[in-house]
Amino acid sequence: MTNDIIFFLVYGAGTKESNKALLSLLNVVLERKDPITEVKIVNTVHKGFHPGDKETVMDVKARSEKGEQFNIEMQASVQLFFGERTLIYGARMVNSSLAKGEDYDTMKKSIVISFIDGVMFKDTPSFHTKFELRENREGLLLTDRLEIYFLELGKIDDSKDPEEMEPLERLCAYLKFAGDHRRADYVEKLLDTGEEAVLMSDQVFREITEDESLQDLLWRREIAEHDLATKVMLAEKDGERIGIEKGIAAFIQDYVEDGREAEAIIEKLVLRFDLQEDEARQYYETYSDC
Repeated sequence: MTNDIIFFLVYGAGTKESNKALLSLLNVVLERKDPITEVKIVNTVHKGFHPGDKETVMDVKARSEKGEQFNIEMQASVQLFFGERTLIYGARMVNSSLAKGEDYDTMKKSIVISFIDGVMFKDTPSFHTKFELRENREGLLLTDRLEIYFLELGKIDDSKDPEEMEPLERLCAYLKFAGDHRRADYVEKLLDTGEEAVLMSDQVFREITEDESLQDLLWRREIAEHDLATKVMLAEKDGERIGIEKGIAAFIQDYVEDGREAEAIIEKLVLRFDLQEDEARQYYETYSDC
């Protein structure tokens, strides 16, 4: 469930079962006295899409019966400047929540919810944080039209009995461990609690993970990620090689300008750059006349 494709297909497929799972998730996360009763996905994507396609969007975008806008996503790790990135998402939602010519009081609420398979806020033990626009000394709320939630799965205590957990804690534990065969017994305990959000999510999760086309999609994406990692590694090594060669060239030219003999320069190249003598000699022949 910490895979963003699977997360999207469980909660963003737009089917009746998927919508029920999303509805349960939202009501648990938001902890409202007035539960959401209806939710509609506004960015459904067909299961046959290819990872990396420009149109591929892994965030679940939805709207409630009251017009509230939601952006829900799963992040496999904490990204650099993730808070700023989330703010951009929220600001864009707020900007689109008011049609041209409408009064400000018709502005719909925009809510960003990010599940993170890691730890983002190390200074607080809470795995569930909510951010609003408030005055920083007295907590005066400026407006309730933007809310940002972070759920840090890395803070979930899996030694805790699921029966002793709060509903949101059970859901986050399920998201973290569902599909992990080593934790199958623990997941069963989570299901045995009868937590609606967990049961609804598990129903869709089991259905989609038995789909052979999804398995092929995940396999292709894994290969694409390996390919990308290899390209990055080769680019870094190439960059290191170019950097070293520039250093060697400058070293040789400096010693040539100082009037050092060729053999003395070659000897220093061997010692300074850990080269074989034939390599050092080749570098000298290449850069000594530059």
